[in-house]
Amino acid sequence: MELFDRLISPILRYGSEVWGFHTANSVENVHFRYCKSIPRARRSIQNDIVRTELVRNDMYHTRLVNVMKY
Repeated sequence: MELFDRLISPILRYGSEVWGFHTANSVENVHFRYCKSIPRARRSIQNDIVRTELVRNDMYHTRLVNVMKY
């Protein structure tokens, strides 16, 4: 997860300050696919279960923080 946070996440969040409150479902899909690949979970498992197991928040909240800081 550290590799994702340092290498992929900045690319996905680039310019998120100007996006505003857009949900950006494609960004969330990339994040969830990566999270599901770590424990080799099936695609049919709910995203909330995987996110809770890995103690991760969705990227929407980090983008909201970026918008507020901007």
